[in-house]
Amino acid sequence: MFYDDIIFIPITGTPYESLTAEELNAMFPHYIDGMQSVQLQEIKSVGKNQIDITNPTESGIFYDHTTGARTVNAALSTNKIKIKPSATFVVSGDNTSSLRINYYTQHGIWISSILKTGGWQPFSATPPANVDYLQVSYYNTTTWLQIENDSTATPYEPYTESRAYTNQILRSIPNGTADEIDLQVGRMTKKCEEQLLIESDITAIDTITFTNIDIVAIATIPDSYISSSATTYTGKGIISGFVEKAFADNLNNTGSWYKSASDQKFKLCVPKGTYANLAAAQAALTGTKIVYQLETPETIQLNTPSLMAYNNGTIIIEPVVQEVCIYNNGITISNASLPVKSLKKVTKINYGTQGERQLTTIDLSQVTIINGTNITINGAADGDRYEIEYYYDSKLSTIPSISYSVPISQTGQINGNMEMIYRNNNLITEIFKQISCIIYILFSFYSSDVPT
Repeated sequence: MFYDDIIFIPITGTPYESLTAEELNAMFPHYIDGMQSVQLQEIKSVGKNQIDITNPTESGIFYDHTTGARTVNAALSTNKIKIKPSATFVVSGDNTSSLRINYYTQHGIWISSILKTGGWQPFSATPPANVDYLQVSYYNTTTWLQIENDSTATPYEPYTESRAYTNQILRSIPNGTADEIDLQVGRMTKKCEEQLLIESDITAIDTITFTNIDIVAIATIPDSYISSSATTYTGKGIISGFVEKAFADNLNNTGSWYKSASDQKFKLCVPKGTYANLAAAQAALTGTKIVYQLETPETIQLNTPSLMAYNNGTIIIEPVVQEVCIYNNGITISNASLPVKSLKKVTKINYGTQGERQLTTIDLSQVTIINGTNITINGAADGDRYEIEYYYDSKLSTIPSISYSVPISQTGQINGNMEMIYRNNNLITEIFKQISCIIYILFSFYSSDVPT
């Protein structure tokens, strides 16, 4: 027997410190998974074939099939490939050389492997239930390889993918209301907002009226649906450290919150005597996070490429950040709240004589992660430009829900492609406008002869 996803909640110095185990169990009957939003994500649409052998992550490396150890060898290795746990997949390909498939948990722990020697035939496999990724090592004599989410091999198709990166934090609340991003039209519908309480938001404390609890009042949030006069408001907000509950003057309601019908304010229920006065409550509760439903959703246009859905393909969502960095005695990631857990891909960006982008994939064995926020690359020089794609800990984000459609007719496919071309053209036009504006500003700064 083993236990997974155990959570420890420190209660010293909180309203729950004086409660018994029975009282805590009554207040929190369900597992608490924190108060997480959907952080930056990579959303990748992959065709039928799940593996791209034309772009190995590591050269001269394979991963041992008995231990998972990284070993120097005249082999090529892919990055970890997201798979469906316990779902059968089938492998086919050029079978002239050996093949190793390693299984890993979502936290990168090696579980087991499959080894196939030269002359192997197409085979199917079902990974263990705790497996989320596989990684493949093969030799450069392999001309084609295909992994499909099926039990029977079908004719080979080259690897295809379409990727988009969400650069917005997405939030949701218990009633099901959630921020949405449409990656086909590049639009975000913001339905929820987050606020950290400041001292002036905590407006009053009542330590007299009730027998078992004290009440702390939170100021009305102007753009919040829950602060409006709407009569139906249950589930339209979250307050970190508190559970929404109908008001009652008993110990089981300590650590809960409710909306007052009389003044439309949030009210926090805390154990009797927790705070001596308003100043003490303000000092303790400043910085508390509130997520709430907006009274009027906001539409935000995004400059993101369109995402293509493929027939018989797979949509993969992973906690991945992509950013372009200039090397300066190393690279420091821009978002320290999402530290690097492992690298997915590092690409050096150069520009040819005609201004064309030239991309070179860097072998990850040449890259070092320092303290989760800094990266060094062997042979890199200050001023070099790199695109970094890295995984952060999945516990820092919830996984977004996603829906997609595949055109079922040629007309639908053409219309979808035309829409994507139109959007990408607008995106390119917007980028050129921004570049032109920057050039104009620079020209204005260095010359008095400003073009009209």
